[in-house]
Amino acid sequence: MTHLFFRRVDRYTLVGPVREGGEDSMKAEELDCLLIHTPKFDNWYKPLGDFIWINYLPIGIFALADLLVQHGYSSKIVHLGIEWIEDHNFNVIDFLRENKAKVVALSLHWHHQSYGVIKVAEAIKTNYPDLFILLGGFTASYYHKEILEEFPFVDAIIRGEAEIPLLKLVEKLREKDRDLQDVPNLTWRRNGEIMENELSYVATEEDINRLRFTNIRLLKNHETYVNYVGHPFIWKKGFSKEQNFKKLSIGSKTFPLAIGRGCPMSCTWCSGSAVSQKFITKRIKPIYRSTDKIIDSIKEALGYGYETMYVVFDPFPEKQEFFVDLFARIREEKIRCEMIFECHGLPTKTFIDAFHDTFPNKESFLCISPETGSERLRKI
Repeated sequence: MTHLFFRRVDRYTLVGPVREGGEDSMKAEELDCLLIHTPKFDNWYKPLGDFIWINYLPIGIFALADLLVQHGYSSKIVHLGIEWIEDHNFNVIDFLRENKAKVVALSLHWHHQSYGVIKVAEAIKTNYPDLFILLGGFTASYYHKEILEEFPFVDAIIRGEAEIPLLKLVEKLREKDRDLQDVPNLTWRRNGEIMENELSYVATEEDINRLRFTNIRLLKNHETYVNYVGHPFIWKKGFSKEQNFKKLSIGSKTFPLAIGRGCPMSCTWCSGSAVSQKFITKRIKPIYRSTDKIIDSIKEALGYGYETMYVVFDPFPEKQEFFVDLFARIREEKIRCEMIFECHGLPTKTFIDAFHDTFPNKESFLCISPETGSERLRKI
């Protein structure tokens, strides 16, 4: 079974000719930074190997790519799962031959991606030894030392939040400056020694309000991502795009809406908890984007064809004035969309009423997952 898994990962991410033509084909160009998302190409539950998952991009990848573009650097995003959907013979090695990049940044946010990300990084470094291989995301941040110790083909890892660190790193590497000691949050190699720069960058509300989370055109084959990759996040390899959307999604094009960052709670099962964030990113409290910026994101997402906004940010369930005000603004702007909202606690009646007034259709709903250690309450 292990060998089969190896072959499948290689087949789906590395082997075969690059697809040519097509309206959304990325023209050959030199890139300052190519960001790559590697989903988990295999599953270990029956039927074995039938599904691709971790298909949603971490929400910050669009913001990172757009930030680089805003500062005059060329940047694109490639989702290896989307490329396999469009062409089973897609080859990231050939793609990089035609689209030379100074930095390849691989997202290792969810631990399920680990094997695939490491194999892709190794293959790229083997074929392009001078290319700078960078990892980021929660899992990469937590295991930054172990990854650099075990995998010499990884050049650096950005720990925690990445906007300013990535910007400074790309700036230095474009100038052929390999002295990276002033790049915040970076673990890297200098003359074979692993260096750990200070974890000093944590985004403020002012910082995240400068970010654009909806420059979706920076993703290669973004139409496929918008139109067919939906909730609940899995992709059956034997189905067509249309069958996947019809049978394995909620039937609505769903956009993960960025509301803010951080969490005050410490759920034992969540690596995004307050304890984890304090350790991994040094974030000590949640921050919110402005209502204006969130409204702009909703409008842009709808412009791409999205229909439903998906929100998983509810840091203070007992104090929900922010969302009551946001919902009122959506109504004032006469924005027509649906919303799925994952509640971190029991929502207040005021919140429920405001949500229903704003999103009255059955396609919009609240997700509640009450947990308790009491057997009596569990049986209610």
